[in-house]
Amino acid sequence: MTKEGVVRSFWSIRRRWGQPRPRRLPILGVNGAGKTCLAWGIGRYLSDSGYGQPSVETARYFYEIDPFMLRNAPIPASVQKQPLVLQVNTVVLNRGGLQRELPVRLVISSHDTPGGELVEVTNVLQTPTPDGPLAHPIVRQFFSLVVNADGLLVVVDLARRLRTREEFAALSPTEREDHLRAALAEQVAPLCRGIETAIQMNTSMRGKPIFFIFTKADIHCLPVAQVRSLIHTAYSILFNRLRHQGIECHEHCVAYAGSTRDADGSLSYRIEGVEELLADLALCFAEER
Repeated sequence: MTKEGVVRSFWSIRRRWGQPRPRRLPILGVNGAGKTCLAWGIGRYLSDSGYGQPSVETARYFYEIDPFMLRNAPIPASVQKQPLVLQVNTVVLNRGGLQRELPVRLVISSHDTPGGELVEVTNVLQTPTPDGPLAHPIVRQFFSLVVNADGLLVVVDLARRLRTREEFAALSPTEREDHLRAALAEQVAPLCRGIETAIQMNTSMRGKPIFFIFTKADIHCLPVAQVRSLIHTAYSILFNRLRHQGIECHEHCVAYAGSTRDADGSLSYRIEGVEELLADLALCFAEER
């Protein structure tokens, strides 16, 4: 190798060593909770703003989702699911009317596989086997997702199986309360066990943040303060345990804004709340960069 080549190699290695590793944030949630739409919304925002991008495989998957989003239609179960990886390089902070671009290194990912994977993982872990739980492929997949996590994005669905705001609005006040309680009850065991399992598999998770993201806010129309009270009281045992382990919890609501034409003729279709979520992520990891 020439002298110039050695110098270039040295500086290349030094640049790699000088960079902190990306902060890894896996997405957890039960089947149908809206993990795919959330990831698509993050990917869409990053691509529109130039602040990051999905991986090649994730981008190809999003190409299949775009037509449904453009038509304001739900993603059918027939669309083949696959792992999702999103790289975030920059986050915009809006404080006091001023905007500031903050460089970050975040990787948001999800093993987006069908069949109620989080429920299956927790069921397998509760059933002793001669070879141990990691002999099961879906547990190994979950382990690879959370073992190096620096935090968690936990998706909670309060609209379970309701497609539109009109469906929720058509319920009587008593029926709405029953629906919210049923939605929380359906997810309490897999979510709480999944979070506990992630912390057990990754002991460095203690003291790291967990972001609870309530999807489909366009359907249930509940503000963040109300959903925060709902989940903290419904899952009080979990939140007490997280608090004693020094894990800080954050709550966000996101909603699909629909596909519309802007005055300049451009198309706008996005997930509302993604920008605020990413800003919160950046603030949480600011001291670690």
